[in-house]
Amino acid sequence: MAGPLEISDAPRAIGPECGVADIPLVTLAWRSMRAECQRRLRDTEELAGALAGCARGVVRLQRAVHAFATGSDAPADRRTVLALAAVAEGLEQSLRRAGVRIVAPKEGEPYTTELMELVESVSQLPGPEVHEPRIAELIEPAILYGGALLQMGKAVILVPVRTAAG
Repeated sequence: MAGPLEISDAPRAIGPECGVADIPLVTLAWRSMRAECQRRLRDTEELAGALAGCARGVVRLQRAVHAFATGSDAPADRRTVLALAAVAEGLEQSLRRAGVRIVAPKEGEPYTTELMELVESVSQLPGPEVHEPRIAELIEPAILYGGALLQMGKAVILVPVRTAAG
């Protein structure tokens, strides 16, 4: 009687429950490569999501610094504002080195065809003094990673007023 840890030289029966012996090596290699590709794609998507979240955080931090610096409600300590601005700039540079680009047009900047591909117009306001479409307010920045658009930007656009003569 063989014990539970005894190793036997007797050949084992290979049945249909095993199945690997009947599969060509090319198929096994293909399945392995496909699984690895899917894993890497998942990892890339997770990384892109994390980088986009960091970029959104940088923009929010920059907006907070701007609000502190220009707000009249509570005058902020100048050193605190400068420190926050330096942190935001350092984070933005780190993201840029990682291949992330934040497209955050300023208010009053022309809304060009290049920006139309990156920043969606969610609302339009007529502007009497406006001769071409311009950014009225940036709601969300556009975020690119390695040239691919991760997040479409959103903005309110000032548009020229059309007159009956024009």
